[in-house]
Amino acid sequence: MRQFKALLWALPLSLLVLGCDEKKPEPAATAKASATAAATPSAPAASAAPSAAAPLDVTGAVGGCKPAPGAKCAKAKIGDADWAGKDLTGADFEGADMESVDLTGANLTKANFKGAKMDEADLSKANLTDANFEGASLADGYLTGATLKGTNLKGADLDEVDTDGTKWDGVTCPDGSAGKTGCKGHMGGKKEKDEE
Repeated sequence: MRQFKALLWALPLSLLVLGCDEKKPEPAATAKASATAAATPSAPAASAAPSAAAPLDVTGAVGGCKPAPGAKCAKAKIGDADWAGKDLTGADFEGADMESVDLTGANLTKANFKGAKMDEADLSKANLTDANFEGASLADGYLTGATLKGTNLKGADLDEVDTDGTKWDGVTCPDGSAGKTGCKGHMGGKKEKDEE
């Protein structure tokens, strides 16, 4: 009887010791299943981190802004994105940071760039019909060959902007005057003030 009581006492202790053991021996059935699973190829586990082989974003989205007609990109940080030839009809870029952005040949009809920072931006050959650049900064940028028809440039900084070959028609110039055939003498930039 004493041996039986000692055995009952030892049994819970042995279970406790087995539970604390760092490496438990696997039962034969589990070991065989583990070996089979290791030898069998399986689908890769889902991962929260993007894989190196993931496809690149071909939409041209930058700063949370996708270049598309009617895009809502107010105050976005777009920087020097390459959006040449994109259709951005009616897009809203009010107060956006678009310094050095490439919008060569882009359709910017009725787009809103009010207060946008666009220094050194390239808008060569872009369609700026009815676009709003009120208070925007386009210093050192390019409007070469661009179409400005009904474009609002009131209060815009166009200092050192290249306007060779620009097509002007019914534009509101930076100084607020109407520029039916251009804004020469009405740009309001630092260079123009120095020349007066």
